[in-house]
Amino acid sequence: AFADCDVDAPNLHLVTQCTAAPQTDAYFGLPKAYIDPSNCISCGRCAYHCQFKAIEKIDGARRVNQFACEGCGVCAYVCPRGAIEMQDVQAGEMQLFINPDNVFSTAQLKMGSGNSGMLVTQVKKRMRFGAKDAGLNPEQIDYVNAHGTGTGNNDLCESVSIQRLFGEKIPHFSSTKSFTGHATSAAGGIEAVISILALLNDFVPGCCQFQSPIEETGLVPVKGCLKNVNLQNVMNNSFGFGGNDSSCIFSKIR
Repeated sequence: AFADCDVDAPNLHLVTQCTAAPQTDAYFGLPKAYIDPSNCISCGRCAYHCQFKAIEKIDGARRVNQFACEGCGVCAYVCPRGAIEMQDVQAGEMQLFINPDNVFSTAQLKMGSGNSGMLVTQVKKRMRFGAKDAGLNPEQIDYVNAHGTGTGNNDLCESVSIQRLFGEKIPHFSSTKSFTGHATSAAGGIEAVISILALLNDFVPGCCQFQSPIEETGLVPVKGCLKNVNLQNVMNNSFGFGGNDSSCIFSKIR
C-alpha cells in the first residue's frame, strides 16, 4: 500500500507492505449542483447568489461548472422553479488495510475534487474502526506522532480528534515538525521514519517551542525527549492538502 504523504505534490510516497487486500469504499463529499435545462427559465438568481462563480451562461443556458461548485446548495434554495438539484458525486476513494501487525488507512481525491477537510475526518474514523478490527484498542496506542503544523485550525481539529479517540487515556503525543519544519510532501515519510525509530529504540520525541495549550482542549504534548519508554504501538498522522491523508499504526513484531 502507498500514500502520497502530506500534500498533493507527487514526489514522495510512504510505502508499506500489506498482506491483506484493502477494504475499498467510495468517498462522497459535498453534493454538486445540477440544473435541469427543461425547467430552468434562466432568471440568473442562482448565478447572482453563487459566491464561487460556479454557474455559467453558455449559449443562453445556465450550466454548473463542477470544478468550481462547492456544494453549498444556495443556488437550489433561491431557484424559483426548483430547477436545481443537489446530487451526490463520488469525489474519491478510501482504502483500509488490516494486517496482523499493523493498520494502514489512506485516501485519494479525484482531480479537481474538493472537500479534503471532510475526507480527513473520514480517514480518521476508518483508522479508529480499523484499529478495532486489527485487535487494537485505543488504549494500546503508546505514542502519537501528530500532524501538528502549529496552526490554530489544524491543531485544534487534531487535538479534538485525539480526545474523541482516546478519551481520558490520551497517550504520549508530539509534533516533530517543531524540529524538522514542515517538509510539505516529504513530511509524512520523515515522520513515519521518526515514529519507527521511536518504536525500535523505546523513546518518545519531544515537541520544542511549545508555549501554551489550545484553550478548547487543554492538551499538552511531550516537551522533552522521554527515554526508556516501553512502546508497542505508535500512530503517525499525516493530514494535508488535496485529500492525500493517512493515519498509520506501526507495531513491534510479537
